[in-house]
Amino acid sequence: HLAAGVNIALGDGVDALTLGAVSYTGALNGGNGVDALTLVTGSNIAGATVTGFETLTAVGANTMTGDQYNAFTTVNFNNGASTDVLTLTTAGSFTIAGSAAANAAGFESIVLANGTNNLTLTGATAAAIATSTVAGGTGTDTLTIGADLGAGGATAMTNKTGFENLVFTVAQTTNAVTTFNQ
Repeated sequence: HLAAGVNIALGDGVDALTLGAVSYTGALNGGNGVDALTLVTGSNIAGATVTGFETLTAVGANTMTGDQYNAFTTVNFNNGASTDVLTLTTAGSFTIAGSAAANAAGFESIVLANGTNNLTLTGATAAAIATSTVAGGTGTDTLTIGADLGAGGATAMTNKTGFENLVFTVAQTTNAVTTFNQ
């Protein structure tokens, strides 16, 4: 394991860094090139300065700021091998996109910080959205769903809490929302 306050600079090229179950406070720099950061269960990078990484793979329960999440061009969740819980410590606007076979189906839970949040779940199958738990923080939060939830839509919405606004950007084939927890 790396010490929490260690500074890491990877340099040019294609680099990969896997962080263990530590709360990091140093500088993590992927450098030039296409670089990947993997967080295993218990990794917390919210106190670190993270730059130069394009791909994030989140395995298990992890914590980061909203800006850190948004800085990655590709985010992959472990896709079923563990319970993937992403906790964001700062509010903002976030998108979880992808196909069921890629990253969207892989996350089981996302916990948003207190404040105004806008979370968009898009490009995912109804099954991926239905199985995920999403908790908005205090403040005015908006959940936007960009998939047809189909017959399971009512069930899909029961595990979405703390949102004051709900927006569908794709027409629903059935009455998708019978229960929406605020």
